Amino acid sequence: MLKTKWFMAGICLIVGMALGCPSSFPRTGIVPEIGNYSFSQDGNFAVWQDGEAGQIYLRFSSDGYRWDNIPVIAGTFYRQWGEIGGTHCPSDAYILSGHFTSPTHAEGHIQYGYNCVYTWVYPFEADFVP
Repeated sequence: MLKTKWFMAGICLIVGMALGCPSSFPRTGIVPEIGNYSFSQDGNFAVWQDGEAGQIYLRFSSDGYRWDNIPVIAGTFYRQWGEIGGTHCPSDAYILSGHFTSPTHAEGHIQYGYNCVYTWVYPFEADFVP
């Protein structure tokens, strides 16, 4: 069953980009803990909250140099940086999708890109570092 979940998540990630699929993971409604997280793939993963608006963001970098603030909505997140076969082909391209399964744990999948081509779908886990 878990393999089927990851397979379907990968299909949604690949096909869903064209269809506007925001995340292949269910909305959990979990509010994540603010702070740094360990990340089981290449990259840096942290959560912060906008003090004025109250919006929670995932702060992610695939290379440790350029960072994205990704909104966490109902416990889920999705971000694509770079195109497939287009003209915006950064060396730090990625597609990140996942959800929080507890306030201190997230899981999902990531694809890394280079030269407008993306790699296989890799599962990841992220755990809060107190």
